[in-house]
Amino acid sequence: MKIIGKVPRVDGRELSYRRFWEQFMQANKPVLLTGLMDSWAACRDWVLLDGKPNLSFIAEHFGSSLVQVADCARQEFTDQKRSEMTVKEFVEYWQAHHQLSNKAHKEEDFDSSSSKMTQHLLYLKDWHFVKEYPDYVAYETPVFFEDDWLNLYLDETCTKTQQEDGNGQSDYRFVYMGPKGTWTPLHADVLRSYSWSANICGYKLWHLLPPEKTSLLYDRHKKNTVYDIYGDISLVQFPGFSETGWVECEQGANEILFVPSGWYHQVTNLEDTISINHNWLNACNLRWNWNLLLADYSETVESIEDIRDIAENFEELCQRNLAANSGMNFEDFFKFLANIAGHNLNALAHNACNNGVFPALSSPSSLPEVQTANEIQDEIQNDKWSMVWPTTIGNRKRNGVHDKSQAKNRSKSKTWDDDQQHVFNLCRIEEILAEMSSEEYFVQLARSQEVYNPLPQLPQESLGTDESEHVPNSLQGLKSLQYSLDEALKKYTRKTQASTTEVL
Repeated sequence: MKIIGKVPRVDGRELSYRRFWEQFMQANKPVLLTGLMDSWAACRDWVLLDGKPNLSFIAEHFGSSLVQVADCARQEFTDQKRSEMTVKEFVEYWQAHHQLSNKAHKEEDFDSSSSKMTQHLLYLKDWHFVKEYPDYVAYETPVFFEDDWLNLYLDETCTKTQQEDGNGQSDYRFVYMGPKGTWTPLHADVLRSYSWSANICGYKLWHLLPPEKTSLLYDRHKKNTVYDIYGDISLVQFPGFSETGWVECEQGANEILFVPSGWYHQVTNLEDTISINHNWLNACNLRWNWNLLLADYSETVESIEDIRDIAENFEELCQRNLAANSGMNFEDFFKFLANIAGHNLNALAHNACNNGVFPALSSPSSLPEVQTANEIQDEIQNDKWSMVWPTTIGNRKRNGVHDKSQAKNRSKSKTWDDDQQHVFNLCRIEEILAEMSSEEYFVQLARSQEVYNPLPQLPQESLGTDESEHVPNSLQGLKSLQYSLDEALKKYTRKTQASTTEVL
């Protein structure tokens, strides 16, 4: 396996938000951050003095939780076979695993014993710890990752399809834990989201592939990707794999890896390890999410095309399959965008009303030309906008919901003001909505949906129109939202240099 580089290691205490935004988040490049976890309760409570996991503490305080556990020796489709057990049962397994391992070393028969133990290497994954224990403040989300639309939205609602199935995704904040040798197969993150992974204890080895090389991972039929990059890979089945070049990261305790959108990666625990992981979306990677949905939709249609003529409602079946396979469908995605747009428009209206300068957004012909998100991005990179740490939308707090304990980082950052942040977000959303409204199926779907007002809390004066009062269906909701965004952006977007703002 060819290693083409190492993930850069940066002291997060010396990193400005602007630099993170430009060099890593917007550039879609990985980075390993240090110095941001010193105050975390998890680093104190979950770790023994020798740096090993404090399994007794975890079992005593959280042992009744029912969690997903992956068997690292058993493949099931593109993932490892999973089962359920309580945290207490998993800790008992882990402790028994240690005893077997120690015995094998003492008897100098490690190879044969290791072979048996490998069959039972279990890895606890996707534990929704924050949702289960909201009063136990295990950690604070670093400022660089606070602009998190996905978890904000899921904190307020879950998708319609998931509600109907009674199996809604509660959030994308997870705890992972497992003994030395546990691993996660090659994958790109759900919804093509960003992710960040913080090691509470232990040591991980990551290998990541830049998105432009993704095609090299597919089999000759362009259907499946490599499962295990360390395994015996057939170059007949995967002809491009020999040309891959990997970026490597060795992640120790108290270090946080930022994984950008679309980077396939495989992870191995080189020691007993506990980590906290978030998946998240915002304006910078929203297009990754939309492009994935479009590609997955095309694959979904193709996979069941042979039943189109006999299916009672072929398109709705496609959308249900899309939601099941991808985590959301077109309607879910629209509601997600509408929710986030509503938050941003509300914030603009609130800021303007507080300043006593809020006019109704009307007379479009007299308003300035609207910039696109890409134009704003270019101006940011050319120092025509000032930047600080981003304003976060919603009322988030603690445990990856919102926290102000990292305020010392913000004083080092120069940034756009609150309105500029919201305008950038809305520009990106409007671009995606314009593409979405051109999708024939979405228009058909929207016409058939029940009443849905995407902006239920938006002050009426912020629209300058009555269109948001009565929304007969989702199609009209889309038109109303697009109108609102267009008017708001015309009013708030200016091609002028913003004054530099210092956050003290």
